[in-house]
Amino acid sequence: RVVQDHGGNIVNISATLGYRGQGLQVHAGSAKAANDAMTKHLAVEWGPSGVRVNTLAPGPVSGTEGYRRLGGPQGEAAGVFCSIPLQRAGN
Repeated sequence: RVVQDHGGNIVNISATLGYRGQGLQVHAGSAKAANDAMTKHLAVEWGPSGVRVNTLAPGPVSGTEGYRRLGGPQGEAAGVFCSIPLQRAGN
């Protein structure tokens, strides 16, 4: 009843790994793609009841294990992150 009377907000945390294929990341990419699909379905299902459902998907962040596996500073210098609008990893 509270949701019906007041709505709500759900923010799921995802990653950009599910957007395109990447070697040795099938487990993480599959999980994030499922998370993104769940967000879309819940938004359609619960939106009419006033519940906003979104996903936040940060890209690579320097100093993390994921960043290291993407090549770290050498990968960044080699243009691995050229598809990112800021042309660099987050911090």
